[in-house]
Amino acid sequence: MKDGIGFAKKDDIPYLYDLWKSGFPDSDAYIKCFYKSNFERMKVLVYYADGKPVCMINMLSAVFRNGESVKHAEYLYAGATLPEYRKRGYFRALTEYLTGYAVQEDCALFCKPALKERIAYYESFGFKRDACFRLVTVPPQGNAPLSVTDIDYKEYNRMRNKAFSAKPYAEWSDEHIRWCMEDNAFFDGRTVKISLNGNDYFLMAFPQDNELIITETDLSLDQLKELSGSLCDLFKTERMKAYLSDFYQEGESIASSIVYNAPLLNTYVNLILI
Repeated sequence: MKDGIGFAKKDDIPYLYDLWKSGFPDSDAYIKCFYKSNFERMKVLVYYADGKPVCMINMLSAVFRNGESVKHAEYLYAGATLPEYRKRGYFRALTEYLTGYAVQEDCALFCKPALKERIAYYESFGFKRDACFRLVTVPPQGNAPLSVTDIDYKEYNRMRNKAFSAKPYAEWSDEHIRWCMEDNAFFDGRTVKISLNGNDYFLMAFPQDNELIITETDLSLDQLKELSGSLCDLFKTERMKAYLSDFYQEGESIASSIVYNAPLLNTYVNLILI
């Protein structure tokens, strides 16, 4: 492969493993699971040097919906550069390529930087601070009866689209939702439907140490408080934390799970902040 920018081929996957491991602490099993489940439906923009990928940005397609307005989008995920190839401008070259790609294809870009210091970097390319989420800690305080059933990815996505359709949000394909549920299950999580007061709600969550981490739900904060004790009992945790939209007043601002709805207020780029 000629040195420069291109899209990764299937033969490049072993190099993508090495790139991922150079930037993130995930296990080999998790990285292999990610690419096995997603490579055929995504794009990976890479910089080739010395005949191999040495820098990458994974791209996952979504659709931004805001009422009748619909816009194609790409979520930029798990970007990394091999240590020995850093400070050569390769990641900057990929970012410049993507901002031009967004204009040419009339699509949105959005990302959630893992490090706060990366925010200014993306802003230098025109990304705007668009939305944030809050991590709300909920100690066990309510024990409302819990009616829970596991659901499949198609039902989850149907419920999700219905719940978020009244506001700007990122709509994902069924295949993406299936991976998100597999990702959640990888960490011993469950994706369920909860019946409460005659209505059905969805919830995706996993236990981490003694905490239940709720990555996405359409339950309100008050409803979560009402169910908090029962949910902790279900997952065998002592307390729970939930990623909720930024209109909630409790908790610190933090990036949401990849699956969460993400409002789009700018023309072609969107930055969701930690």
